[in-house]
Amino acid sequence: MEIPESYEKFLDITTSFFVYLGNSLDIKQISRIGFRIINLNEYNNFDRLVANMRKKLYKLGDEEWDILGGPPVEVNFPLNLKLGKNQVNFNLMPLRKETLVSLFDSPTVREILPKIALLIDFDLYATNPEFKKNDIKRFLVDFLEFGKTEVQNKAIEFVEYFERFE
Repeated sequence: MEIPESYEKFLDITTSFFVYLGNSLDIKQISRIGFRIINLNEYNNFDRLVANMRKKLYKLGDEEWDILGGPPVEVNFPLNLKLGKNQVNFNLMPLRKETLVSLFDSPTVREILPKIALLIDFDLYATNPEFKKNDIKRFLVDFLEFGKTEVQNKAIEFVEYFERFE
């Protein structure tokens, strides 16, 4: 869902739909379940954002970058992490609006996107989760609550630690 009305509405729709699918299709096992949050932080200067990310995240000086042909024009910071018993595909990247537009389907979202943003993409997932069929709603609610709390806190903490890359 892009810009859900509220987390509670998202949770209600997601769990209802998932329980309906589980009952309708008689699902015996799930190989992967995920919860993805994309957070955007608006910035004024793309080049300064890239330069600050490069300095703070990669800690390479001009001499080291020269070995590779010069400093990067764009900087992405992808990581695979563990969060509790789950895994996370984490990606941090500065983007201009013309690139951001391709990531969203909603015309409303596309209209309000900032010209320059730092995108924090958290894809929290569990592989082969164990749950009992009649506990599927509880399992899903617990997973989503964990994701909401942990992912949002980690994203905010990470950006604040690096002083918003200003």
